[in-house]
Amino acid sequence: MHPPDEEFSAVWDLGDQWCRWAELPFVFAMWTARDDTDLRGVDEALCAARDAGVANLEEIADLEAEPIGLGRDACLAYLRENLYFFLGPQELQGLETFYRHAVRLGAAPAGCQFQRIPSSRTLRESAYSVSGVEKPRSLSS
Repeated sequence: MHPPDEEFSAVWDLGDQWCRWAELPFVFAMWTARDDTDLRGVDEALCAARDAGVANLEEIADLEAEPIGLGRDACLAYLRENLYFFLGPQELQGLETFYRHAVRLGAAPAGCQFQRIPSSRTLRESAYSVSGVEKPRSLSS
């Protein structure tokens, strides 16, 4: 969002580079959980929080623009034009493509599968599960 104060020979927007190269959206963040986690009600709570945020982008821009050094209009434009708050089929394809390349490069473990979790929501608002990921080892072991 801000150009660096220092001089660099090149500055890349990684999301932009990915979109140009892969011709798919880049998923910067998502909520995830292991298969054995009880998530009853969590999906609805997260969707409600997301929906409330999307419905109040102007208020968010009013509150957050100054602390991050942006004008209100620039902040609002960034929220509306650069961020997408849903994980639809294109985003899932981008995520899977990134994962395949990460596995090929040894940056991610092989064997993960992304699956849509059945829900009453539309595909655009669906949740996905990731299976095949090992549980983290205890810090004390």
